[in-house]
Amino acid sequence: MKKTILFLFVLSVCFASISTAEEVRQGRITGNMMIKGGGPMSDGAVFIYDAKGPLPLPDKYIRVPDHIAEIDDDGKFSVEIAPGTYYFGGIKKISGKGPGPPKEGDYFFIIQEAAGMPRAYVVNENETLDIGTVSEAVLYKGITDSEGVTSIEGVILNGKGAPTEGMVVFANLRLANEGEVSFVSNWTGKDGKYFLRVHKGGTYTLNAVDSLGIYVPESTERVAVKTGEILRGINMKVVKQGIE
Repeated sequence: MKKTILFLFVLSVCFASISTAEEVRQGRITGNMMIKGGGPMSDGAVFIYDAKGPLPLPDKYIRVPDHIAEIDDDGKFSVEIAPGTYYFGGIKKISGKGPGPPKEGDYFFIIQEAAGMPRAYVVNENETLDIGTVSEAVLYKGITDSEGVTSIEGVILNGKGAPTEGMVVFANLRLANEGEVSFVSNWTGKDGKYFLRVHKGGTYTLNAVDSLGIYVPESTERVAVKTGEILRGINMKVVKQGIE
């Protein structure tokens, strides 16, 4: 299921479709996502994070959502999901209708408490949780607080050894009490450089992919990084499927 979630995150962040919790129909979440001081987040998506994992803190790192749901033209969404505790956020692409993690200038946010921490919502079996109207969507500014943040950095190279633009790197970590959590890097530019922030140290499995799934890693990388460490020089080689 995690591989499916990652694939959907990369290929469907514009969300013309809906992804639910393995079609478990035990609870429902509804709400209305709005741009702060503006209109609805039409043609956007809701990000849903299981609270068993680390806090989603987009100013420090981009955690891959566990579930995603489409936002309609009026900003409304409705999704069925297993009972549990969740954090919520939303995205509306302004940088272009391409898939993938947010870029600077996109609308992207996590619903927060007054103190600035993510707000937790409890979904109960056979009940509907209406989170109401949320008007918190603002323009995403990228990683703004890198102090003490654990990170992995490197360059993505194609089969000819040249830097590859338009790629992202995923880092997956299996935790004893939290299952598997995943994080995603920035989009690479012409220099092929990626910067991937994670919530803490551990041994991560790295995979790279482009928005269309054309480029894939030549091999999966496993790297160990310490909490608060910047691990540099983790280059990855990708190939075009069936071509290189």
